[in-house]
Amino acid sequence: MIIKEYKIEQVKCPDYERHWPDRHPYQHQAAIFANWQSHRSFLVTTKTGSGKTVAAAFPIIVNQESAVFLYPTNALVEDQEKSIANMLSEMNYPYYSYKADTKFDRIQYQQARVILLKIDAVSLEDFRRQLHKSSKGRTLKDLFSQHKPLILLTNPDTLFYIVAFFYAHSEELLGYLQKFNNIVLDEFHMYAGIELAHVLFMLEYFKFLGIFRRTILLSATPDKEVKQLLDLIIDPVEITSDTKTDFPVTDNRTSIHEIKFSYDLETGNVVEQAINIVKKILPELYNGFPTTNEVPLVVIFNSVIDAIYFEDLLIGELNIQINQIGSYRGMVGKEVRTVTEKLIVVGTRAIEVGINFDCKYLIFEASDKASFLQRIGRIGRRRLGSAFLVYGREHGQEVEVFSELPQSVERNNFEKAIGQLYEGRDSLAWFVTTEGGIITIGALVHRLALSVAGERHATNEQRAVIQQKSGEILQVYCEKIGATAFLPKINRYFKRIENLKWLQVYLNTMSFRAGSMNVKVYDIREKSIDRELGASYEADLQKVLSRGRIKSFSFDKKNGYKIVINGYGIFRKVSVLVNVKDHERCLFMTTKEVPQISFLRGNLGIPELSEYFQCQEQILVVVPASIEPYLDWRINCYQCNVGYIGFGSNVFLLRELCRKVFNF
Repeated sequence: MIIKEYKIEQVKCPDYERHWPDRHPYQHQAAIFANWQSHRSFLVTTKTGSGKTVAAAFPIIVNQESAVFLYPTNALVEDQEKSIANMLSEMNYPYYSYKADTKFDRIQYQQARVILLKIDAVSLEDFRRQLHKSSKGRTLKDLFSQHKPLILLTNPDTLFYIVAFFYAHSEELLGYLQKFNNIVLDEFHMYAGIELAHVLFMLEYFKFLGIFRRTILLSATPDKEVKQLLDLIIDPVEITSDTKTDFPVTDNRTSIHEIKFSYDLETGNVVEQAINIVKKILPELYNGFPTTNEVPLVVIFNSVIDAIYFEDLLIGELNIQINQIGSYRGMVGKEVRTVTEKLIVVGTRAIEVGINFDCKYLIFEASDKASFLQRIGRIGRRRLGSAFLVYGREHGQEVEVFSELPQSVERNNFEKAIGQLYEGRDSLAWFVTTEGGIITIGALVHRLALSVAGERHATNEQRAVIQQKSGEILQVYCEKIGATAFLPKINRYFKRIENLKWLQVYLNTMSFRAGSMNVKVYDIREKSIDRELGASYEADLQKVLSRGRIKSFSFDKKNGYKIVINGYGIFRKVSVLVNVKDHERCLFMTTKEVPQISFLRGNLGIPELSEYFQCQEQILVVVPASIEPYLDWRINCYQCNVGYIGFGSNVFLLRELCRKVFNF
């Protein structure tokens, strides 16, 4: 099947050219610029590779405003910092990239009209040491106090920790955040479940705090339920690929080239399918290799374990050298996540939005509409390309949907077919308006009130005002999304918090993401294939336990939990023995309140892990085994002797799923 090239209209916009000579923006770029001063929120839903970042960044820069650009992955933060820097260079607009690992250039800083600042957990700690600050909060205060327009590129975790008052001096940091006129949330469609609940509330919370007077969401087309929630909270102006302006059209530019798409594949698991494809195209991959700007083949799996197994087969069966393989996935140190001069780049979800590739071939699997369109959007940006879809299950539905399309199909019609294929695989938007969804955002508000109450310089009057205002913001938000029925019960929870150990623990351990627990790993395999830099990393505990060739476990209170492995192999069942009575199922508890929590790998116990969970107190919930058909990879939990057990923020989603399915 041929997916036809996709063209976008370019227009002549005098104001654009005044700041960026000879630049003819796309219709959607001109539309957001023309409406910049008259609207306070935008939802930009154009195709992958259509210049959404330019659409948001250009008006911010030329109006000399400051902005926070929020990205769901650190890989995307790094990629988009380069993208904005390239844009500024093309505009001949003086800028300075303030980096923790680079000597400060005072002359370039003084000449700059805008400052680029990238912050994640690692760079924040590097800045703290470089600036000789006693805390991360003081470091952020110093970094935010620039006297020039500042573009801050970060992840939602950093911003969450500020507004949830986890950093020292968070009250003052909120004051510094008021210098930022705008917040840009890129790849908004990637948020689901608890993360979606958090980010939607933060949009309302920002208004209450008086920061970010303008909100710009860059996204694939969101689910209908998410769009409805956005309309209730910020009512954004939607700008799509079909948006037109009054500016004269100058050209139709190809933004996505023609793609040859193959889907009718042999049976077998996804790794075997992918290896068979590589065998067929391998001579073509070496044609012209190596080049600095091109990756001949990109392979994207849903599972990091499949990606690792695929790399092993490339080395063992096809005799491809390790230095010709780029790993862009979890379970490897970030030092080896590179694509430069690689024959094959292997990745997982992080790669679908993190790197702008120029590649000939793409092999990929997908689990929903957004991941499918993002991954196939990696190819065809600069040249004709070939894409192969692999399946991890029986693929009758895919073949049926694709066979109804013509052999040469318009891009828009192809994307409609993808929507039909993955219909019903939602972003868990229903969770936002549940009791569990309101508990998670109620905890944010409660932390605000506690922080001000504990501030020694605050007056009693100020404390009373914050207590009142925090209740008001929760009330207003719940009214907007139609969830006020849960407020009386949730208010009672927080009034009784001294008697609710689970709520105390959650308040102290809450985070933006619902994800699973990560542990420190040392992987002997990485060292054996001459990738010592990639041998130390953090990885999902459950994946390491189920597939890791484990050599040793260790735990101490100072250094935490660490596992030494020798790569990944066959699947081993991981389960939990827990002493919970029938009436305690679906109730929130803590790991210290449960008499026994024993982890098993196969039939062998892991006492070090059981000890870890006793020392690092977490919230948990146990649910019936009958929930199994409704679980998916986004809800991290373990099978146990009485059903399934979840830890951390996952407990709220897990219990609400039970309520939704069993109607209790």
